Amino acid sequence: MNIKINSLTENKLLAKDDFLQLDKLLNRFNIFEATDMSMQEIKHTKFLSYLLDPNQSHGLGEAFIKNFVARISEKFANFPKILDLDFSFAEVKPEFRFSEDKKDAKKNSLDILIKIPLRSASDKHIILAIENKIGSKQGATQLQDYSSALSSEFNNEEKAGRLFKLYLTVNDEEVNDDEWESITYGNIVLPAVNTTIDVLKNRGSQHLEATLINYYELLMEDEYGEQEKEVLANILIQDNEIKAFIGAGRQEKDKKRSFGDMYIKHKKAIDYLCQFDGDERTKALKWWKTLEKIKLPIDESEEGRNLIIQYETSVRSYLRFSILTEQNREGLLRLSMPSKERKWLESRCPIAYEIMMTKNKSKDDEKSPVRCWASLTLGPVKEEYRLELMKAIYPALQRNKEKRQFKDNLCNDFWNRLITNKSGEWTKGSSKNTPDPQSWVEDHVINFDRSKNKIIVQDWIKELAINLNKALDDYFKKLA
Repeated sequence: MNIKINSLTENKLLAKDDFLQLDKLLNRFNIFEATDMSMQEIKHTKFLSYLLDPNQSHGLGEAFIKNFVARISEKFANFPKILDLDFSFAEVKPEFRFSEDKKDAKKNSLDILIKIPLRSASDKHIILAIENKIGSKQGATQLQDYSSALSSEFNNEEKAGRLFKLYLTVNDEEVNDDEWESITYGNIVLPAVNTTIDVLKNRGSQHLEATLINYYELLMEDEYGEQEKEVLANILIQDNEIKAFIGAGRQEKDKKRSFGDMYIKHKKAIDYLCQFDGDERTKALKWWKTLEKIKLPIDESEEGRNLIIQYETSVRSYLRFSILTEQNREGLLRLSMPSKERKWLESRCPIAYEIMMTKNKSKDDEKSPVRCWASLTLGPVKEEYRLELMKAIYPALQRNKEKRQFKDNLCNDFWNRLITNKSGEWTKGSSKNTPDPQSWVEDHVINFDRSKNKIIVQDWIKELAINLNKALDDYFKKLA
């Protein structure tokens, strides 16, 4: 009897357009996934170094490195002008080894070291030290050890303020050494790759363009690319019969025995549904969906105005919502991109809070902890408005204005994480690995008090929302 039921359910699943689309997405060809580069730190380092080197065979010249450096320059108040740097003679050294007598640094090598001459003097240059992390995390004293080795190796540049240290990660990991600035693939490398693809269109090698598109898609997968797959998976497991079918097979160690020939033909889709169904983030998403029906002001209004919570497009990796006055929401919608272009949220509102719930891909199983944190993010807006909008709202969001001065090139990205609660500026101890992401969200970001029938947001969210709306009020008054 069970075999018959499973057979019927299997046929039902194979007849679902959502399942066929999921299977197609998971089996889409990507050269970097085919070569298992996704979580290979050394391969990422070598390819990124290749793109950054203006004298490599890619034919990009200084286009990529100039774009990359322009995006990191806003991290440092003393960074030289981009036009003062001679990118054509930049030296890029992957796996840079320190001098033999500098053995205090772990493994005695740095992932990427870049030397860029200053045009004003042939004997002067800046040094960019990049430590790259994909699946692993920084050691307890790793960055301090590198700082010591860099100081010994490049003492003159450090004294002159021309040594810049960058910690590159996928998920914006906090640094344990204040001398290092944290940057991400999503906000630095991904947009630099995207801009380079635009440069290559109809002007460069089609083979290189296709390779960069594959690399862009790989980075998008880590940043926001899971959304379409998760939406399809969520639709499928809403069917109780399919959910039971997947759930029963998920308990089996040998999925071939449980799912039979279907597993051979659709292995990636079955594995994805099993992992999705058993993920604690999926349970948190289901809870979040129940809150979407509650349309209430936050528990305190400011100056007689209602700040209304609206739940935005969410998946298990990103729970999203906005807190805006109706006037500011309408104003932002006028600035957003047309729906056929780069749509971020279904509502097309270009500003939202994001609660990130991420797992280490190399250890992504049901028992692995979820890393939770939150940010206020600016999504896609019409190009002619982005710079002035950023200038208007950015200062209102900063508590430490000396450290986070606004620069024009900050607004070039498709997404800008304007402020995160990992930085310590708005709340402390906020980023956490937890087996229960729903409880973390309830304790650190937002909850619903059913006894009082009201939304409760943490004070740091409320303060941020009030500051943001005040800045938007002033911006739209000037725009009018």
